[in-house]
Amino acid sequence: MFFKPALFVALATTAISSAAQALELNATSYAISHPESGRVILAKDADKIVQPASLTKLMTLYMLFDALKAGEISLDTQIPVSEKAWRKGGSKMFIEVGKRIPVSELIQGIAVVSGNDACIAIAEYLGGTEESFGQMMTDRARALGMKNTTFKNASGWPDEGHLSTAEDILILAERLKADHPERYEVFSQTWYKFNGIRQPNRNGLLRRGVGVDGLKTGHVEEEGFHLAASAQRNDERFFSVVIGADSSRGRENETLKAINWAFANYKKYSFFDKGEVLVPEIKVELSKVDSIPAMIADDAQSYLLRSETRNLTATATYHEPLVAPIKVGDKIGDVVLKVDGGDQVVTFDLVAKEEAPELTGISRFIRLLKLNSQ
Repeated sequence: MFFKPALFVALATTAISSAAQALELNATSYAISHPESGRVILAKDADKIVQPASLTKLMTLYMLFDALKAGEISLDTQIPVSEKAWRKGGSKMFIEVGKRIPVSELIQGIAVVSGNDACIAIAEYLGGTEESFGQMMTDRARALGMKNTTFKNASGWPDEGHLSTAEDILILAERLKADHPERYEVFSQTWYKFNGIRQPNRNGLLRRGVGVDGLKTGHVEEEGFHLAASAQRNDERFFSVVIGADSSRGRENETLKAINWAFANYKKYSFFDKGEVLVPEIKVELSKVDSIPAMIADDAQSYLLRSETRNLTATATYHEPLVAPIKVGDKIGDVVLKVDGGDQVVTFDLVAKEEAPELTGISRFIRLLKLNSQ
């Protein structure tokens, strides 16, 4: 659905300021993004260094999905269970030492029931040791742009130097969907049964009918309760990372608050129609015509927050006079949308609506003489 806000179109920037109050969440840090437009639309202390807890497992799964895509393993590959994996405390899928477990089961054990034991089994198989795998995870995180993240283990177990941020986890969440869409459905699985034990997904939003289809919960005593979530309604998708809520229910409520706000306040707007004339006359030199009109090249649409549309200006910029020859459709300027006192949002092409043929022969010579005498 498209909306068309009122615009002030000018030839010079007009700054209008009255920033809308942003949504506040009861959490240490958070970030909400809209991947289609590439914008983080809400954030607070998103670069704050924290212990990511079980959100770490998103990177363990990303590494595993990479290995599957590269053909290094398959869903049927049997992964041995070490004593270290079997003995690991915390959340478990209850794999047994000495057994071999197919990758397909371990994926569910990590994504659905947050099995620390499954994470170690995968780390040891892909990295030799969990410590080596932690370095592999860190290297991959850096390549993804997660500049403030260091992994020391595969599960998120508290470990000195095992750190990340809300903004880095948000990058990872988006990349999981973009790079491994064929695996993404596992994050929406609401329960998993293995070894006779049936366990629910700790992400309660999956069962609340609000469009959430992932991703992962986390909790560590020093930091509080985390939730990295993804939600889709109709054709729109948002990602959210909430760090340091006060309870498991609190992380769900704060995430849902953020997601509902995003769906209600971030929309695609239509500003101008293709062919719409914004500048009726632009002077042209060395042409058979004195001026030509400038129009919008294509339908001008972009995502904005509702609050941004209240303080929106469109500024047409171009050089005058133009110099012939100019063909219909040649770019001759830009239309820049700005909000909140001059912050640039998006730029659209301004093109020639009519042709400006070049003067030739004696006519061109006479015109050049006149220009040089001015």
